[in-house]
Amino acid sequence: MAATQRKLETAKRNADEGERFFKVAQDLEAGGEVAHADVIKAELQMRERQRALQEAQLAFLNARLDFSILIFQNFEENFEVAEDLHAPVPLQRSRRCRRERRGTIRTCARRLRRFRRQTTMFSERVPGICLR
Repeated sequence: MAATQRKLETAKRNADEGERFFKVAQDLEAGGEVAHADVIKAELQMRERQRALQEAQLAFLNARLDFSILIFQNFEENFEVAEDLHAPVPLQRSRRCRRERRGTIRTCARRLRRFRRQTTMFSERVPGICLR
Protein backbone atom coordinates (compact mmCIF):
# COMPACT_ATOMS: atom_id res chain seq x y z
CA MET A 1 0.00 0.00 0.00
CA ALA A 2 2.89 2.35 0.70
CA ALA A 3 4.16 1.72 -2.83
CA THR A 4 0.83 2.73 -4.36
CA GLN A 5 0.86 5.83 -2.17
CA ARG A 6 4.30 6.78 -3.53
CA LYS A 7 3.07 6.15 -7.09
CA LEU A 8 0.10 8.41 -6.42
CA GLU A 9 2.34 11.22 -5.18
CA THR A 10 4.56 10.85 -8.26
CA ALA A 11 1.51 10.92 -10.55
CA LYS A 12 0.28 14.10 -8.83
CA ARG A 13 3.63 15.80 -9.42
CA ASN A 14 3.64 14.68 -13.06
CA ALA A 15 0.09 15.96 -13.60
CA ASP A 16 0.99 19.33 -12.08
CA GLU A 17 4.06 19.52 -14.29
CA GLY A 18 1.97 18.69 -17.35
CA GLU A 19 -0.50 21.46 -16.53
CA ARG A 20 2.32 23.99 -16.09
CA PHE A 21 3.87 22.94 -19.39
CA PHE A 22 0.53 23.32 -21.16
CA LYS A 23 0.03 26.81 -19.73
CA VAL A 24 3.54 27.84 -20.79
CA ALA A 25 2.90 26.50 -24.29
CA GLN A 26 -0.35 28.48 -24.49
CA ASP A 27 1.43 31.65 -23.37
CA LEU A 28 4.20 31.11 -25.92
CA GLU A 29 1.63 30.54 -28.65
CA ALA A 30 -0.13 33.77 -27.71
CA GLY A 31 3.22 35.54 -28.08
CA GLY A 32 3.79 33.90 -31.47
CA GLU A 33 6.82 31.91 -30.32
CA VAL A 34 5.49 28.37 -30.88
CA ALA A 35 3.13 26.74 -33.35
CA HIS A 36 -0.39 25.64 -32.49
CA ALA A 37 0.68 22.01 -33.03
CA ASP A 38 3.05 22.33 -30.04
CA VAL A 39 0.17 23.51 -27.87
CA ILE A 40 -1.95 20.56 -28.98
CA LYS A 41 0.92 18.19 -28.19
CA ALA A 42 1.30 19.78 -24.72
CA GLU A 43 -2.44 19.41 -24.14
CA LEU A 44 -2.33 15.72 -25.11
CA GLN A 45 0.57 15.16 -22.74
CA MET A 46 -1.30 16.96 -19.96
CA ARG A 47 -4.40 14.81 -20.49
CA GLU A 48 -2.30 11.64 -20.52
CA ARG A 49 -0.74 12.62 -17.20
CA GLN A 50 -4.16 13.39 -15.74
CA ARG A 51 -5.36 9.95 -16.85
CA ALA A 52 -2.30 8.39 -15.21
CA LEU A 53 -3.14 10.31 -12.03
CA GLN A 54 -6.69 8.96 -12.07
CA GLU A 55 -5.38 5.42 -12.53
CA ALA A 56 -2.94 5.90 -9.64
CA GLN A 57 -5.78 7.21 -7.44
CA LEU A 58 -7.89 4.17 -8.30
CA ALA A 59 -5.00 1.80 -7.58
CA PHE A 60 -4.41 3.49 -4.23
CA LEU A 61 -8.08 3.27 -3.27
CA ASN A 62 -8.21 -0.40 -4.28
CA ALA A 63 -5.08 -1.16 -2.24
CA ARG A 64 -6.52 0.73 0.72
CA LEU A 65 -9.79 -1.22 0.47
CA ASP A 66 -7.98 -4.57 0.20
CA PHE A 67 -5.81 -3.67 3.19
CA SER A 68 -8.83 -2.57 5.22
CA ILE A 69 -10.67 -5.81 4.51
CA LEU A 70 -7.60 -7.85 5.34
CA ILE A 71 -6.78 -6.13 8.63
CA PHE A 72 -10.06 -4.99 10.20
CA GLN A 73 -12.98 -7.15 11.25
CA ASN A 74 -15.48 -4.40 10.46
CA PHE A 75 -15.16 -2.21 7.38
CA GLU A 76 -12.93 0.66 8.46
CA GLU A 77 -11.49 3.50 6.37
CA ASN A 78 -10.06 5.69 9.11
CA PHE A 79 -6.45 4.54 9.23
CA GLU A 80 -3.04 5.63 8.03
CA VAL A 81 -0.13 3.53 6.89
CA ALA A 82 3.33 4.36 8.14
CA GLU A 83 6.25 3.00 6.21
CA ASP A 84 8.56 1.75 8.93
CA LEU A 85 10.01 -1.35 7.33
CA HIS A 86 13.46 -0.49 8.58
CA ALA A 87 12.45 -0.09 12.23
CA PRO A 88 14.00 -2.80 14.41
CA VAL A 89 11.59 -5.33 15.94
CA PRO A 90 12.72 -7.46 18.88
CA LEU A 91 13.01 -11.08 17.75
CA GLN A 92 11.03 -12.58 20.65
CA ARG A 93 8.17 -10.14 20.16
CA SER A 94 8.16 -10.91 16.46
CA ARG A 95 7.93 -14.68 17.09
CA ARG A 96 5.17 -14.29 19.68
CA CYS A 97 3.20 -12.00 17.39
CA ARG A 98 3.61 -14.43 14.49
CA ARG A 99 2.26 -17.33 16.56
CA GLU A 100 -0.70 -15.27 17.77
CA ARG A 101 -1.60 -13.88 14.36
CA ARG A 102 -1.16 -16.99 12.23
CA GLY A 103 -4.84 -17.98 12.54
CA THR A 104 -5.99 -14.38 12.13
CA ILE A 105 -4.11 -13.99 8.85
CA ARG A 106 -5.67 -17.17 7.47
CA THR A 107 -9.12 -15.92 8.47
CA CYS A 108 -8.46 -12.56 6.82
CA ALA A 109 -7.25 -14.23 3.64
CA ARG A 110 -10.42 -16.34 3.49
CA ARG A 111 -12.51 -13.23 4.10
CA LEU A 112 -10.71 -11.40 1.28
CA ARG A 113 -11.24 -14.31 -1.14
CA ARG A 114 -14.93 -14.43 -0.21
CA PHE A 115 -15.27 -10.65 -0.73
CA ARG A 116 -13.62 -10.87 -4.15
CA ARG A 117 -15.99 -13.70 -5.17
CA GLN A 118 -18.98 -11.65 -4.03
CA THR A 119 -17.86 -8.56 -5.94
CA THR A 120 -17.27 -10.68 -9.04
CA MET A 121 -20.75 -12.17 -8.75
CA PHE A 122 -22.19 -8.66 -8.24
CA SER A 123 -20.41 -7.25 -11.29
CA GLU A 124 -21.70 -10.17 -13.38
CA ARG A 125 -25.29 -9.50 -12.28
CA VAL A 126 -25.24 -5.74 -12.80
CA PRO A 127 -24.43 -4.81 -16.40
CA GLY A 128 -22.26 -1.78 -16.98
CA ILE A 129 -20.39 -1.99 -13.67
CA CYS A 130 -16.78 -3.08 -13.65
CA LEU A 131 -15.14 -3.93 -10.33
CA ARG A 132 -11.45 -4.73 -10.13
